[in-house]
Amino acid sequence: MILRRIIEHVNAQHWTAIVIDFVIVVVGVFIGIQVSNWNEDRATDREAAVFAERLKADLRVEAWTYELNVSYYGQVLANARRVDNVLSGRSELPDEALLVAAYRATQYNSTNRRRTT
Repeated sequence: MILRRIIEHVNAQHWTAIVIDFVIVVVGVFIGIQVSNWNEDRATDREAAVFAERLKADLRVEAWTYELNVSYYGQVLANARRVDNVLSGRSELPDEALLVAAYRATQYNSTNRRRTT
């Protein structure tokens, strides 16, 4: 319909009408592109928010795992020092307590990482 009107105006040489029709088409295309960009930005923002929440959850789990490992290996180190003190003659422990401390000093905790994001 717009194209037919433009052709009619060109044939009749109505230059003002041609310019107005051209401006209407350009403004329409511009508005269409801006709406498309706006919708794309909104979708990107939604995806970014979801990704950020998933990343925060993953980092909380990782932090908790590291805190757990620090505590766990602190206990392993304390038992290793206890055994070292007994074996070097700086302190004494009953045989059963020495065996338990030696066993705990050799422990290793393997944790699986959770990095889904």
